[in-house]
Amino acid sequence: MLKIKDKIKFLRDALKRHPLVFLMISAALVRLAAVIYSKGYLAHDDHFCVIEDASELIRTGSLRFLGESPHRSFFYPGLHYVIFKLFNAFDIYSPGIMMFFVRLLHVSFSLLTVFFGYKLTRQIAGKDAAFSAGLLLSFYFIMPFLAVRQLIEHVTSVFLVTGIYYGHLFTVKKKNGYIFISGLLLAIASVIRFQSAIFFLVVLIYIFFREKKKAAVLFFVSGILIMLMQGFLDLALFGNFLVTPINYIKFNLENATSYVTGPWYNYVLLIAAAFVPPFSFYMIWGVIKSFKLSRIIFYPTVAFFIMHSLFPGKQERFIFPIIPLIIIMGISGLWCWKNSPGNNFLKGKTFKWSWRIFWVINMLVLIPATLNYSQKARIAPLLYLNKKEEVSTIIIDKTEVSPMIPYFYLTKAPKIFSVKKEENFTGAIDYITSNHKKNDRHFVVMFTNDKLEKHLNMLKEQMPEATFKKEKLISPSLIDYILHKMNPRFNRAKVSWIYRVEID
Repeated sequence: MLKIKDKIKFLRDALKRHPLVFLMISAALVRLAAVIYSKGYLAHDDHFCVIEDASELIRTGSLRFLGESPHRSFFYPGLHYVIFKLFNAFDIYSPGIMMFFVRLLHVSFSLLTVFFGYKLTRQIAGKDAAFSAGLLLSFYFIMPFLAVRQLIEHVTSVFLVTGIYYGHLFTVKKKNGYIFISGLLLAIASVIRFQSAIFFLVVLIYIFFREKKKAAVLFFVSGILIMLMQGFLDLALFGNFLVTPINYIKFNLENATSYVTGPWYNYVLLIAAAFVPPFSFYMIWGVIKSFKLSRIIFYPTVAFFIMHSLFPGKQERFIFPIIPLIIIMGISGLWCWKNSPGNNFLKGKTFKWSWRIFWVINMLVLIPATLNYSQKARIAPLLYLNKKEEVSTIIIDKTEVSPMIPYFYLTKAPKIFSVKKEENFTGAIDYITSNHKKNDRHFVVMFTNDKLEKHLNMLKEQMPEATFKKEKLISPSLIDYILHKMNPRFNRAKVSWIYRVEID
């Protein structure tokens, strides 16, 4: 048997021979943990604009719920519609099972970022830089969490990395097939999230002026093919050619300041904080230095960053599409600068300690982030009630907190009352009292942390003939709990209660 020292030596030798294999397996394992434990959704859009839209189309057979002016491509939600229909064809309707496999599919797809990110970094900065970039793409604290989300900003990032990789490959090998593939991938990214079209535009301009004109035409044609696909999809679903990108541009211009806004330097501060100072300052400098390594990576990424910095609307997720490219550029620029003749700045203790501090903090955040059940208080009550027999009525008490309810997780069809004001309980009460049968089961779901008694007293006043018995408490996820403890004023404790309504 091999001794421990021999085993360590064997692993080190294997790592040197097959670094990409190690990175892919490691990234897959940590993402598999996210598949199992990181249920739920991050924000409104990655559930209600994807999962709910796909399931609603299955349920109603119509897209009228999108309104008269749909401004999002149905290409990505449509893929989920196909996935759900395939599950249904095999008599699988459980939302928990279906979402497990949806997360697994997304994780498998996200591994392309690690694979092509490593290969791209190796092309422009060498093997050592590629391994460091691969480590970050694999273990950066938010990457496994995003890998299981149906967030178009993250899904787009995979297409951007692969598209830029093939674009760079064209600049090196001058094979037209590479630029055609690059155009297809960047155009698909543009369809999924229309702001990504700036990547396609900037790469087109770069190829036209710095490379072959014929290649630029080929790149343009590949993009036209994808836009035709989007146009005919819109025509089939909504009756108008390319109606969603046109409406999307109008929507963003009309609502530029309707949501969260911030100063132009907002994303600079975000990057500086997200990569942990002082290492983040090195990363930003590395991004600047990467200009000399590959302009086809630098120009579109910086253009995307500037565009979002100048646009009034600011949300952290808007910058997610270029996080992998920032990692690739930052590490590539840093490692090439580090290895340049006469440069001893990055060989000193300051850089080494900043790199180590970054990894310590990153790993401390990575574990809870990867295991975090996001929006648990909204999802878990529906999954719990979905397993109950003979659920007749569900009252959702929104008198204190009024979240959107992810009804995808409730495959049964009980009578549901969503009550936002106390006086609106009348309809639910009248329905229950007039339609109650012996075996009927009625439930109330309440969203509250420290005002449970107030909610119960309100219900008892409305229904004095009923008895309310606690069925289940849905506690917040670990991260939700920590955020609440850190700032209870602005971060609500996401707690929900399920009570059974018993009528004699």
